[in-house]
Amino acid sequence: NKMDTLVDNMNKLKPEVIMIQETKLYSKGQVNLPGFEVFENVREDREGGGILTAIKSEYSPVLVSEIEDDIEILVVEAEIAKQFVRFINGYGFNENKPHEVRNSFFLKLEEEIESAKYNDKMICLEMDANAKLGEYIKNDPNKEISSNGKLLKGIIDRQGLIVVNATNKCMGLITRQR
Repeated sequence: NKMDTLVDNMNKLKPEVIMIQETKLYSKGQVNLPGFEVFENVREDREGGGILTAIKSEYSPVLVSEIEDDIEILVVEAEIAKQFVRFINGYGFNENKPHEVRNSFFLKLEEEIESAKYNDKMICLEMDANAKLGEYIKNDPNKEISSNGKLLKGIIDRQGLIVVNATNKCMGLITRQR
């Protein structure tokens, strides 16, 4: 029901890659974006969730992996400016789930990051990890690092990742607070 907003934003921003979490779609193929290849991981048996990655067709994107077993991680590879990039899109479990359930998401996420590195691919990771990194991100209203935040921070540190919205290059604003 938000396709108009998506198309309006696409027309304004002219994106080359789109990664969305919580699509809340119940079957694949409902989203058609002209000029883009669309890849989806859909929760077919329950409410909410779902992730979508769309990459301009000119970059010849291909599906690398779609994690099953209730873990929402979608990996798509494309060649952009003569560089192969793995786009990793994910949606992590809420912190009210047991630690072993939440940890399974972060273990699979780190496996995908390691696979990309092993195959000498650049990595672009965009997700809703249901994690709060606290003071790690400037101006974040969540001053404490959450349990999922600790799991994510471990991956960031071990893998040498850069959190873009923790840098001065990010000018984004927090648009939703609970």
